[in-house]
Amino acid sequence: MHIKHCICGLLFVMLLETGCRKAGSGTQSTDMSTQPHTVAASVPDTVAVIHWAGTKNIFGDPNGAVLKRICAMPDSAKVQDQTLQKLSIAPWFLLNRPLDTNSAILLPPLLEQAIESESYLEIRQMTNGPGEMVFAIRLNPAQSAAWETNLARAMESLTGIRPVTMPGTVGWKLKKHHLPNLIELTRSGEWTLLGAGQDQNSLLAELVTRVRGGGVPFKSATNSWLSVDFDALRISSAFNLNWSLPSEFSRISFVAVGHETNVWTYGNAHFPQVLSFTLEPWNVPIELINDGLASFSCVRGLRPWLASLKFWNDLHVGEPPDQLFVWALLFQPMQTFFAAPAAQASNQVHQLTEIVLNKSARFFGSNDLAGFRKLQDTNGFEWNGVPYIWPNLQSAELTNGQFLFGGMFQPPGASPIPPDKLPASLSLSNLVYHGWELTGSRIEGWTFMSQFIRWACMKAQLPDKAASLEWIRKIAPQIGPTVTDIKRTAPNQLAFDRHSTVGFTGIELNLLADWLESPRFPVGLYSLLTPPPKPPE
Repeated sequence: MHIKHCICGLLFVMLLETGCRKAGSGTQSTDMSTQPHTVAASVPDTVAVIHWAGTKNIFGDPNGAVLKRICAMPDSAKVQDQTLQKLSIAPWFLLNRPLDTNSAILLPPLLEQAIESESYLEIRQMTNGPGEMVFAIRLNPAQSAAWETNLARAMESLTGIRPVTMPGTVGWKLKKHHLPNLIELTRSGEWTLLGAGQDQNSLLAELVTRVRGGGVPFKSATNSWLSVDFDALRISSAFNLNWSLPSEFSRISFVAVGHETNVWTYGNAHFPQVLSFTLEPWNVPIELINDGLASFSCVRGLRPWLASLKFWNDLHVGEPPDQLFVWALLFQPMQTFFAAPAAQASNQVHQLTEIVLNKSARFFGSNDLAGFRKLQDTNGFEWNGVPYIWPNLQSAELTNGQFLFGGMFQPPGASPIPPDKLPASLSLSNLVYHGWELTGSRIEGWTFMSQFIRWACMKAQLPDKAASLEWIRKIAPQIGPTVTDIKRTAPNQLAFDRHSTVGFTGIELNLLADWLESPRFPVGLYSLLTPPPKPPE
């Protein structure tokens, strides 16, 4: 049995912020509002550390009231139950084993306890050696006994090997053939610990010693809701996972914590090499951006990345843009637009128009409701004949230069945004990305546009009655603004922070719904793994 899917499952459980259910009365709670919040510290051989406070503690925190109200909704409970049912059967199909329903049915209560209870995951790799992993969860004796029994039955079903109980101690161990070949479960104090290693697990012994000495398995306490520090490249190496990750993939640390009525997420991304982009002065297309916005985002330093992409180079349209601006207007979900400053925008749009029209004719044939055509009054092209949506690309000549300009609908009449309404953070010399949105409004907009994109790309649309899609629609009226900033704080480091209601933006919540509805969850997306409906004959 490989550890890959076990790691993915554990990480998912600890990151499942949106699938929480309100803790019952009498549960343990901690006031975290007055405590410092720090990203988990790393040591050279530690490749992942995750600390989850558990919803029992989070519901005792006076902060984050809106998120907790959303978690208490029946629709949230419905999504959680569906997700836990999918997770409970996932190990069997991921490992190509016949589904054992008698064992799988034992797992949902354990997964729900993993959401409710405080837990800690640590992965360590000695230099050029195999990895060791320990997942620790704070449980009462009855809960711990259920974990000991039910996990043993599930492991036996998956491996064909019966775990061996250890005389005089609580727990069991299982020795198998594949890396990591040793799986162990034990209990120390209030903590149940599940470990995986090759032949031995010194990390498990170390965490048991930590619990005996200080009552907790982690080295330094944090009062955040969620604290994460991981190096995906090292995790892949530690367990021979063969993840297809670029060599410049970063080590990421972040913290999520309640902040007044909302959630504050902040952290860092550390890269092995110096970041190659330069931060040119912002060139904002103010004449194109209308007042009355539902969202506004901008990013710079794109040129080196775009220039490295085969997709861009195959277009043969010249130098890529370095900055991108995306905004949306209130009231109409399809009124989302983008602009990118480009010295040769007019020529690039002309070339792109020829490329798109040639490929459109071959791809869509004679279907008049699914094709592109040239814009009549300006340089560029538009999608032809689809009601309520009008994708287009054109060039725009402004006082501050040429721009690639497009969107999901024809632009409205000129009503430029006053410069003093632009984000103040644009004045920061190290700002790489800024995003602001009325997230509740953007949930509707991205739901509409994402369903159109799936249709246009001949992918399966999310069913209108899908639990996750219904859920994000129900919570939309309660979700306020989301503000995200990313700054370059060192030659090889980006720092980010976000203030939000639930920790996610509108497009992220739509992607989350697509993921949660995946038929092979936690793998893939519904729209990519589900066959599209056959066109009418």
